Amino acid sequence: MECFEHVTDILDLQRICQMVTDLMAKRPRLDLLAMNFRDSYRAEIEGLQQQIIFYRDVIDLQIKEEFAANVFIREYLEKTFRIVMANQDN
Repeated sequence: MECFEHVTDILDLQRICQMVTDLMAKRPRLDLLAMNFRDSYRAEIEGLQQQIIFYRDVIDLQIKEEFAANVFIREYLEKTFRIVMANQDN
C-alpha cells in the first residue's frame, strides 16, 4: 500500500493494484492427502512470510534510493542557485 500511495503513472498504479489484490487473495495451499498436514501448512505459511519480508526489503531499498537521489538533486540545485546569485552580484 505504501507503493500505491507514491505512484503517479496510471499503468504502474494498475500493476500495483493487481499485485496487492493477488497478495491479499493468497492462502496457504492445503494438501489434505499428505501424510503430515502440519509440516506442509507450516511451509506454506513460512513461504508467504518470506515473500512479505522480501517485498518490505525492496520497498525500503527503493525509499532509501529515492531519498539519496532527492538529497543529491537538492544539493545540486542549491549549488547552482548560489553560483547564479554570485554571478549576478558581480
